[in-house]
Amino acid sequence: MDGYIFEELVNTLFQKMGFETELTNKSGDGGVDIIARYNKPIFRGKYLIQCKYWENQVGEPPIRDLYGVCLSDQANKGILVTNSGFTDSALSFSEGKNIELIDGDTLQKLMKEYDVSRDINSNPNKSTHFTIQENFELDKYRYLVKRIENERREANHYIKLREFFFENLLKKDWDILRNGLLDEFIALNEEYIKRFCKNTKVGTEEKKALNYLNAMLYLYKGELFKSVEMISDLNLLKKIHPFALMPHWYYFDGTFRNDIRNPIILSYLLIIFRAFEFNDGIKLIQEKIDEGFDEILRKMSTGLSFFPYYDENKELFSNFIEDILNSQFEDIFIPTDYEAGKILKYYGYEFSWDEGVTFNVNELIDNMWDREKIKESLNDIKVVLSL
Repeated sequence: MDGYIFEELVNTLFQKMGFETELTNKSGDGGVDIIARYNKPIFRGKYLIQCKYWENQVGEPPIRDLYGVCLSDQANKGILVTNSGFTDSALSFSEGKNIELIDGDTLQKLMKEYDVSRDINSNPNKSTHFTIQENFELDKYRYLVKRIENERREANHYIKLREFFFENLLKKDWDILRNGLLDEFIALNEEYIKRFCKNTKVGTEEKKALNYLNAMLYLYKGELFKSVEMISDLNLLKKIHPFALMPHWYYFDGTFRNDIRNPIILSYLLIIFRAFEFNDGIKLIQEKIDEGFDEILRKMSTGLSFFPYYDENKELFSNFIEDILNSQFEDIFIPTDYEAGKILKYYGYEFSWDEGVTFNVNELIDNMWDREKIKESLNDIKVVLSL
């Protein structure tokens, strides 16, 4: 029995008991494994569940930690579930507090009552969690997560785990990516924002960069509506500069550039909309592109801006869009790193990209995405693009 499988068993048990549950991510705060909500009268509220699949008895320290999280989150109760038992000091500490301890014997009875499993030590159907996939570096992952758990104030520990997630993203192992790693990556970025992105110019830009990265991760997952919402919140759907839409190929200073530092999600949406024949969405993005070029012309006519090789770039960009719509360009780039802060003269953020590291849209459709779910979200995406 793996610890992750044990969590899934406990999660299933609480669902059958009438709770709405959410398995948390290991890099998140507080050591809580499951957040459970009960929405019926009398016991309505939030319950925090920690799972311990241990050979030895559970002592007082983890119960004390769980109690602290319950107080800070104002939860109804903290519940620690184990396959083993509890020490006398653990039992003594929990008395009179909103903490419930469920040992192996009690858990076995509950699972039998709710028909979850005949034996908590039996191996259920194989879990699909990314941590038990054959090619996943579990020991390295556990080490990096443990460093965060031991020193949550050390930003470098989060950065090391983010680099590890980037490495796994670039490997394109679908069994790992579609079974929780992207969720864990997103949760890590959210936790980093909360802890380290202070209200400074640099902190603000890093927060934007990580939210942009999370929007990309949601896109890879196939949660397109969530991705578009995040891009909208970053104000990247307004006053669009066409230069920013085209990931590479442009004229500058009389030379032909190949620069893919900052491809933007809108060009990827065009690729996706074409794949799903979502013509309304394509039309909306094309209108935004035209508005961007009109804005450039307006500024050039008043002397407020200079855009080198305007005609050449507009033609180049038109050809790029035509290639997308004719299925000649189907690649969605994968970021390898980011920089935030003062870049050249201005504060901002930018990503590093490798031209050879991409997801083909058809790879994502076949390996990551729920086609029907995406089709159902298209009208909602149209509303966001129209705002």
